[in-house]
Amino acid sequence: MPEYTKVEVPRGQFFGWAVEPPQELILKVVSFDLTGGTDANDKVCPRLTGTVMEPTKSYQKRGTVEVKVDAGELLIVECAIWSLKSGVAAADPHPGDIIKLAYVSNTEVKNGTAKDIDVFIARGSSSAVSEEDV
Repeated sequence: MPEYTKVEVPRGQFFGWAVEPPQELILKVVSFDLTGGTDANDKVCPRLTGTVMEPTKSYQKRGTVEVKVDAGELLIVECAIWSLKSGVAAADPHPGDIIKLAYVSNTEVKNGTAKDIDVFIARGSSSAVSEEDV
């Protein structure tokens, strides 16, 4: 009979954007799913999961509550913001890549204000994803 070991599933936390820029997030990619996330209206969007490379801040309650995020923590980013959605989809990150998301400005649009998020990627800049990353 085989010996079973309980699998500890990392929970991670969802990343939230500030109301105003600047804000930056650098992740070592654990997984990317083009249709794995949902936006605030339950519409499908990309989901990026990774390990935080540098301490940063996340925001909750529509950007009004600041949460400190330490390096090494597992974060989930629902890529629902248009510039983020298209940038991350174009980057097509893979496990072990380093991705930097930079909230740089706001743009006035028909229905209000849109966040402008630049996406940078360093392919294969990190060793493959290890057990410590998840």
